[in-house]
Amino acid sequence: MKGKKSALVLKALAVSLLCVFLYVAFVQAGRAFGSQDKFFKIALARDVAISMDALYALPGDAYIEYPVDMNPADFRGYGIKVTPNKVEVFSSDIGEHDVTAATYDFTGVEGSDPSVVIPNPDKLIIKKGGNNIILMGENEAVTG
Repeated sequence: MKGKKSALVLKALAVSLLCVFLYVAFVQAGRAFGSQDKFFKIALARDVAISMDALYALPGDAYIEYPVDMNPADFRGYGIKVTPNKVEVFSSDIGEHDVTAATYDFTGVEGSDPSVVIPNPDKLIIKKGGNNIILMGENEAVTG
């Protein structure tokens, strides 16, 4: 009889922990979707992806600093992850496993891999030299 009672207690504990985890996840997602944070992530991912497509189509070399018309303090708190054909923007506090991360696809060029993760840049610098694009934070280079 003792084994069945302890199994019920463990089951109740597991269900309670699952409920707490789900509650925290829903509250976090609700706050993120209820604020303008999600919309800013989407706009940022779209801007970076479109800028990369434009740079691939541009002949010659180029240099872009992002954000151009915005206070750098408004840009902090976001991380950027670029894979060969996708830009993902996430909250730096949460990390790459952000439930409300925004993604946007870009075309890219075969043979070029601009993969990089920049956790919390003050500004994003996008450089094109030949057919290669390099993304880095304002003060330090981070390449993938």
